[in-house]
Amino acid sequence: ISYICNAGTKRVKSTDSKGGRTVKARLQFMDNLIAEFGDEVGWKRVLEFAKASKAFDHKDGGVRDAAKSAVVTLMAIHGEEVL
Repeated sequence: ISYICNAGTKRVKSTDSKGGRTVKARLQFMDNLIAEFGDEVGWKRVLEFAKASKAFDHKDGGVRDAAKSAVVTLMAIHGEEVL
């Protein structure tokens, strides 16, 4: 699981992150992994990826929603520690 998490959260090219499809797809994938495997997914890495790709401030609402969903799922598992 850690290998998949590392691959899913590696840096996205700036040209890909502007459109948002790649970032949104990765965040949705990570959200599904978190929901399925819980503690086995490194939550710090997922948050770092969301911040680095500026997902919370992205112009595409779908990217923002995917980031929020991933954080909500992480909080359901890890609690306030995520914030």
